[in-house]
Amino acid sequence: MRQGKRFALSALAGGLAVGAVVALAVPLTLAGSGETGDEWVSDEEYRSAADRYVACVEEAIPGVEASVTEDVRGKRTFNFVAYVGHDKEAQDDFASTIMDCEQEHFREVDLEWTRANTLDPELLQSAREVLGNCLREHDVDVPEVPTQADLGAVLEGVKDGSVSISAIEECTEEVEQELGLPNFFG
Repeated sequence: MRQGKRFALSALAGGLAVGAVVALAVPLTLAGSGETGDEWVSDEEYRSAADRYVACVEEAIPGVEASVTEDVRGKRTFNFVAYVGHDKEAQDDFASTIMDCEQEHFREVDLEWTRANTLDPELLQSAREVLGNCLREHDVDVPEVPTQADLGAVLEGVKDGSVSISAIEECTEEVEQELGLPNFFG
């Protein structure tokens, strides 16, 4: 039997989220940081960089479970789960290793691909409407069409305990089912 705590880490464009047992991915699908590059990234280059990223994590962390979801545009979200023990240093090493692999193999390609493949404004509006409706059904106070700032406030509510993480999970799942955007919360 394994001793320790099972940690999950979800990696997205420019951000990571760590949590015990369940990680909630919060993609900023419109975000890209830094200056726009001159290069165009093909789908093949994007997939190859994603595969190198996952391979790096799997090689660096024995026993890690990696899964990848893809939205309707082909945008990938990565989830890594491993037993890392109770030691905070081991948990930090887990997150650091994943960030290092992402930086080395995927970050720049992902940023360029994301810049070229932002969400269609109508799809973004629809996703926010579905998300807002679902959140209100879970008694979360958000406008009819919440903005990224509104949703950021909801995440703060998760941190302080005023919003249930299960509501977020159910609502992101509803957006995925209705619109094909896994882990959408932006």
